[in-house]
Amino acid sequence: MSAGTESYHPPIAVVDEQTSQIAVWHVDISGVMPPRMSRLTGAWVLKHDALDTLSNLITNHYVVRCAPAPSDSILDGIAVAGWIDLDATVDAVRSELRELDKRFDEYLATSKSKLVRPEWPAIEDPRTADLRPVISPGDPTPAEAVALDLARGIRNLADAWAQIEVQRAMRAFLVEPAGKAARPLVLVVR
Repeated sequence: MSAGTESYHPPIAVVDEQTSQIAVWHVDISGVMPPRMSRLTGAWVLKHDALDTLSNLITNHYVVRCAPAPSDSILDGIAVAGWIDLDATVDAVRSELRELDKRFDEYLATSKSKLVRPEWPAIEDPRTADLRPVISPGDPTPAEAVALDLARGIRNLADAWAQIEVQRAMRAFLVEPAGKAARPLVLVVR
């Protein structure tokens, strides 16, 4: 698990490797985002012969695949920072949320003050996010939309994590051991 205390983290790459093309979305998983800034920071649809461009987009980035790797994956020869285990990442976020809620309850039991329980966000699996269908001219084709849908789901997970971090940082008894700075989305990497 990567768990730094910095509030910026390089974007992760969401990759959908298909037989005819590769779609890549970059998603900013840093802590709290400034208003009107998007976590979706870039999108590319590449042919398989655009290896240099693909390498530039994912080298030293954490990568999540939209589907299991094909046996002849073009990505295997690129030096990525690591492969994100999305199931374990969602579990890690939920585990951290449970731990923070437990710590709140423990503090509440010893406090003489009446405390307001944090309004923790729901943590949804990024693959099951309810997203708008592709219907407008200029929208990605259904084949291109797979990476976009997963990128949007990860964006939602990162936004939920940022809400957790705001709640954590507002309460002195929840700050340590992580510190006051908003942490980027916790990732489990293989």
